[in-house]
Amino acid sequence: MSHNELPVVEIHWVDSMGLPGWQNQDLMANCDMKVRTVGLLVTEDHESYTVSANQCLDNGQVDSPMKIPKMSVTDIWEIKYDT
Repeated sequence: MSHNELPVVEIHWVDSMGLPGWQNQDLMANCDMKVRTVGLLVTEDHESYTVSANQCLDNGQVDSPMKIPKMSVTDIWEIKYDT
């Protein structure tokens, strides 16, 4: 895949969460952990998707890539658009 052909995807996934110090047990019960990420699909392997919000068109470098484990993903699809 060349650097100008990265697909745009939307990924829905479940995150993990932690709080510092001693906490009431009830505090974590109402925490929302569902996440939506939209970005360029940089890589995909058997364990994860890697996405980035930005890509340099001159050299293909991506900015701040994020790896999302596939076991956390609830849905993913490619976003198509006309140019």
